[in-house]
Amino acid sequence: MAVLPNGASSVDLVVRPIDDTLTEPTEIVLLRLIPNFPITGVPLPGSVYRIGPGSHGIARIEDNDK
Repeated sequence: MAVLPNGASSVDLVVRPIDDTLTEPTEIVLLRLIPNFPITGVPLPGSVYRIGPGSHGIARIEDNDK
């Protein structure tokens, strides 16, 4: 999980695959942006970003042992 601080336009999220000697199928990493509401379910003024249609992405990790 990564938190985008107020006023920030980006955040780094590092995914480090573990290199092993097993033959495995392609694995995926799914990233989805969701609003962070307090427990009340109501956003605090100025604390929530608008999330548009590009709210998710997928990365595929191919096995290098095939």
